[in-house]
Amino acid sequence: MQATPTSCSRPRALGLFSGLVLAIALGPQAKAGFEVGNLSANNGFDSTSGFNLTGPQTFTGHGYAIGVRFTVASTSSVTFNSLELGLAYRNGTNKIDVSLMTDGNGGVPGGTTLETIHLDDISAVPSLVTATSTVHSVLAAGASYWIVAVYGAANTSVGWLGNNSGQVGHSAYRPDTSSGIGSWTAGPSFTDPSFALFGDAITGAGTEAVDVPPSAILVGIGCLGLASGRCFGRRRCSKGSIDS
Repeated sequence: MQATPTSCSRPRALGLFSGLVLAIALGPQAKAGFEVGNLSANNGFDSTSGFNLTGPQTFTGHGYAIGVRFTVASTSSVTFNSLELGLAYRNGTNKIDVSLMTDGNGGVPGGTTLETIHLDDISAVPSLVTATSTVHSVLAAGASYWIVAVYGAANTSVGWLGNNSGQVGHSAYRPDTSSGIGSWTAGPSFTDPSFALFGDAITGAGTEAVDVPPSAILVGIGCLGLASGRCFGRRRCSKGSIDS
């Protein structure tokens, strides 16, 4: 029987998408701020429960990778600049890998990896951790993508904390073992892990996005009960959306 991800209930216990986009430069580009995510007012997220990002040699007995899906709800393409995730270190090797990916078949991660960012020295205190892009991939208007977090070592135990803004059904999990990588499974009733993605919307005649496959049906993830949590604060977003 396939394992399902476990959830954490204490702050210490908790500790990337669809279709390759090719950009063709056509002339001067105008840029405007872009943000998509599920943080509540003042950068709020659930600081008491979330999802285990664990290696197969931890207490869960499995490695768990977690993903959350979003759509670029904009009339123009967007360059990816950075991410913020609500994380908390638990024990083991203190590192995780966060990837931006295109959508896979069946509405789960599995497409092209656009960029992977390595995070380490994550605090045991629940907090927002920033992952900064060095690639600045172009994300196509109307396309869906995944933010995927994976344990950094077999003994890693980090929590990806849930959102407290009521967002559910946009995530997936992958149970791994010491003998191999598992398959992605949608979690349609799970609370989404917390995140915010920032970029620049490209306007005018700057970029033409091509070869963007149609968006797949949206899915869900996680194994986390929504709980009221501590808030950590910031600006709110303009042109993004979570699929529904």
